[in-house]
Amino acid sequence: MAGLRFYGCWARVAQPIHAQEGGEIEIFGTSRLKMLRQSSHLRIQPHAVAHSIILLIVLLSSAGLPYQTFGKDYETPEPRTIEAALMPEFRTSPHDRIEEPVQHDGYMHTYTVDTDYGVFLAQSDAMLRRLRLELSTIADLRERYVAGVAAESAVKVVMKPVYALGRLTSAPADTLMGIPRGVYRMVESAITGSFRDAGPYEDSGMKSVVQVSAYKRRIAAYYHVDVYSSNPILQLELDRVAWASLAGYTTTFAMLLVPVPNPLPLALVSLNSVEVLNRALEEQGPDDLRLFNLRNLRSMGVSDELAEKFLDHPHYSPRHQTIIVSCLQALSQAKRRDRFVTVALNASSEEEALSYQHAAELLKAYDEQVLPILEITMLGRFPLGRSKERSAFLPAPIDYCIWTQKTEAMFDRLSAAIRHRKRNARIEVWFTGTVSPRARRELLDRRIVVKEGMDREIQLAD
Repeated sequence: MAGLRFYGCWARVAQPIHAQEGGEIEIFGTSRLKMLRQSSHLRIQPHAVAHSIILLIVLLSSAGLPYQTFGKDYETPEPRTIEAALMPEFRTSPHDRIEEPVQHDGYMHTYTVDTDYGVFLAQSDAMLRRLRLELSTIADLRERYVAGVAAESAVKVVMKPVYALGRLTSAPADTLMGIPRGVYRMVESAITGSFRDAGPYEDSGMKSVVQVSAYKRRIAAYYHVDVYSSNPILQLELDRVAWASLAGYTTTFAMLLVPVPNPLPLALVSLNSVEVLNRALEEQGPDDLRLFNLRNLRSMGVSDELAEKFLDHPHYSPRHQTIIVSCLQALSQAKRRDRFVTVALNASSEEEALSYQHAAELLKAYDEQVLPILEITMLGRFPLGRSKERSAFLPAPIDYCIWTQKTEAMFDRLSAAIRHRKRNARIEVWFTGTVSPRARRELLDRRIVVKEGMDREIQLAD
């Protein structure tokens, strides 16, 4: 594992990004292209290149410098100790052991976590927190409910013919991992019945699956975990206990499914508070959440084509989408909120989707606590908020930022883009994690306001 590196969207900040319509900032790629154009007439001899490389290696080795480019010293990503990477309260857990060293790519940590249920890779501090909450949930569910209950309860429920399961993609009940393999085959074969005429048990069969989905949402809410998590062990346990609850083998979570006196009218509600948002995620299924998100994206000026791409994105769960849309909806004075949706399409993993979700939460917090955000623009793959007097706010879901050449290029170009008209424009960056002393000093020299540890100050939804 020593050579493992994670290159998420927040680590690829220096890749060339083409400017998009509507005034977005093209931050990367311009100077490099210009340099190539200017030097295109030069002919470089291979032997000269070889001699230059050998000379450079000798000079760097003899000087003992960590890293040099164009005469400048930069910090280099290096593996870190657990003590350096984590606050004291996060260094140990009863259900896992973090292997040292912790890998670091200059921006994000990657943890190899040896657990009671196998080895996991947590590819950020947020994903580690999320994993540990899931592990404690798994342990409690296994302690409370013995494994034998799962098989009996699943058979008890699924023995009825189920002909109308239809498409269950993205629903909490679509990963029926806790059901024994024989019952899996029963359910899978029952799906073929979707094309038959309605039978006398179809309605009850569909209701069984819908009820399992509802149980899973409430059980997940009880433990404060994401019902749409990709953790297969968590899904197995949620399914197992949901089927047991439906079959009547346990009443613990049946009590959670009593009718809500005042169910949330998603057609009217604005999910601006954490409490209301969590309640909506518990009570509403993925189809209802999709309609809710689509309606609100339209109200913010997002085209149907862009909204559908976002809602169909494979790495965004209904929970990710609902939190992002609700945060954008809270930016009531901001123009071009569709730009955030555009840049969020770059997510290529669940970890990156969570990073964009945290970026949206940071934008909302800045809007509420500091200055109203009046426009959304982009800095490469980063969403950027603009407030009055052309000041800028950059949400940075980064674990530990060191001063590399890429980091310098990003912030120099950010400063140039924001201050080319107004030299004293304020630039503020909120890091969910921390920055190195060198990075802090360099940002201060550039008159960039830095706040660290915002994941502890703001209730981010991991």
